[in-house]
Amino acid sequence: MFEILKTLRGKGYKRRLQNPKDEFYDRVFRVKTFAYKKYSDDWYDPVWKGDYMPTKYQGIFDILKTAKVDNTSVIIDFGCGLGRVVFAAAHLGAKYSIGVEFDEELFQAAESNRLTSKFPDKVSFVHQDAAVYKIPNDANVFFFFNPFGSAIMSDVIKNIEGSLKTTPRKICIIYYNPMFTDALQASSALKLQEEWPAEKVEYVVQFWGN
Repeated sequence: MFEILKTLRGKGYKRRLQNPKDEFYDRVFRVKTFAYKKYSDDWYDPVWKGDYMPTKYQGIFDILKTAKVDNTSVIIDFGCGLGRVVFAAAHLGAKYSIGVEFDEELFQAAESNRLTSKFPDKVSFVHQDAAVYKIPNDANVFFFFNPFGSAIMSDVIKNIEGSLKTTPRKICIIYYNPMFTDALQASSALKLQEEWPAEKVEYVVQFWGN
């Protein structure tokens, strides 16, 4: 895993010093989730991919608790990076957590994290384009930290809607730093339930449900 992380920008030393609480949880969970990877600044590209930069653990915990994550929750984090949300959900008692990541490098590092973590049997990672990922019929919490542009977001929301038609159930969609909400606003099945201002957890957070 060290060789994989060396190819990412920096090794997170500065961020670990600046964020001791995040470093604490990484150590408790036996993972390494500090890294940064740059992609494109062209937000108007419909297949734009968001940079990898992990969310602070405390923000994740607050968000997932608001989404009422418990032992009935099956969570999917799209654009999961090194898996911080996935491991945080497992820590909070989620039934199962899945990270979907298109980047081979990040996926390999996330999988290495899984193998060393406290939760190897409660989490998994999938190396796949989110637009073609088949939504499990028991998945009920979906996390997006602004991972991709409008075209991919639209495909993923349609896939979620298709899953709901096959297996009706209550779901929660968490959109952190929501830049491409058109697909959600156009959905007849989903409604905005709650929105947090940026001051609460670094970026705006939207909670959508059916």
